[in-house]
Amino acid sequence: MNKKLIIGISGVATSGKDTCCKLLIESLYEKFGITASRIALADQLKVEIRDELISKFGIDVLNCTPQEKETIRPSLVAYGKLLRESSEGTHWTSVVQKKLESMTETVIIVPDIRYNHYLNDEVKWIHQNNGLLLHVARYSRGENGEKLWVMPPNEDERIHDPLVRADADFSLSWETLDFAALKSQYGGFFDTIASVASYEYANLNR
Repeated sequence: MNKKLIIGISGVATSGKDTCCKLLIESLYEKFGITASRIALADQLKVEIRDELISKFGIDVLNCTPQEKETIRPSLVAYGKLLRESSEGTHWTSVVQKKLESMTETVIIVPDIRYNHYLNDEVKWIHQNNGLLLHVARYSRGENGEKLWVMPPNEDERIHDPLVRADADFSLSWETLDFAALKSQYGGFFDTIASVASYEYANLNR
C-alpha cells in the first residue's frame, strides 16, 4: 500500500484554512491528477462534545453559523486543550493517524494545525510523517487601503500561532476575496505547493 502524504494548514481562526484546503485539493487534481481529501483534528472533538454543547447552548457544532461557532469556541478550545495537554500533544493526531489507514486518497490535508509546543505536538506530527505545512494569514483593506489583519480570537492562538508559523514550509498572506478571485490571484501559489507535494509523494513511495 502506498504511503499517504500529509499536508497541514495552520493560521488563526477565520484566516482561510478551509478555503486553502479547497484550492489545494483542486490544484492537486487539475495539475497532477492527485486525489486529496480533508480530515481535521477537530472532527472527532466536535462529535464527542456535540451533545453537551446542544444541551448547554442549544447550538449544534456540526451545523452552526459562524456567529454560533464563536459562542461555543471557548468550550471547543478548552475540551481540545484538556486532552491535548494530558497526552503532550498526541491525542488528536493519534485519532487522525488511525483514520488515515482506511482512506484511499493520495494526499490528506489537515486544515487545523495549531500547536508546536510539545516534543511530538501537531507540527512535529506533520514533519515526522514527511509532510508539508502551510501557514496562512488573512487581511482586508481599510478605507485608505491599509491592511487590516485577522487577529487571534483568544490568548491561546496569540501564543501558539507564531510558534507554528516559524516551522511552516510555506507561508501565505492573502486578501479577503471571494473564492473565484482567490483562485485567480493565488492559484500559482497553490500550483507550486501541488508540484512540491507531487514530488514528495513520489519520494515517499519509491
